[in-house]
Amino acid sequence: MKAAQYAVAVLPKLDTEAELMRLRDRFGGRPVNIPPYVQLSGVFTPSGLSEAVSVNEFISQARRKLHAIAASFQSCVEQADFLLLAVEQGAEELGGLQRSVVGPEPTSFLSGENLPRLDLVLGRFSDPMARAQMATEVTRIGRILGVIDALVLLRVGPDDDWHLTAQYPFGIGRVDYFERFLT
Repeated sequence: MKAAQYAVAVLPKLDTEAELMRLRDRFGGRPVNIPPYVQLSGVFTPSGLSEAVSVNEFISQARRKLHAIAASFQSCVEQADFLLLAVEQGAEELGGLQRSVVGPEPTSFLSGENLPRLDLVLGRFSDPMARAQMATEVTRIGRILGVIDALVLLRVGPDDDWHLTAQYPFGIGRVDYFERFLT
């Protein structure tokens, strides 16, 4: 059995989220169960439950100093099987957010020389024709506005399905858990 893998991301509250989700469903994009996201850390595998708890504590502490970020996304970009929307406004703030999550000297579970691009991931489309059609439809929408006000921990399942594990709203407050940590 493959060990559980995780990634730290944000799920911007988008003005066109419902429309993007309908398009992704129509063209067979994955993941199907989470909205478009911006991945902040690389995918990591905690060595055990104690390291998963450390990740949880680290993210919970990092989010306490954060404030909401306004962002806009435009210009569809293909990267392998993925469709991304480039950050138009808020790129500097998202870069700062990424640095606050992985830090100047990342801990072992959040480190990685290959940090992900800070683009809005619309989904993975294995069919090139569906990917092109989705890109055309998203381009018609134009600029997409969003607000980022929480960090999330996503679990990558064995079939490359993504699941929301926890959400950490910015500032001091609650943490919402959607599933237990798997290792």
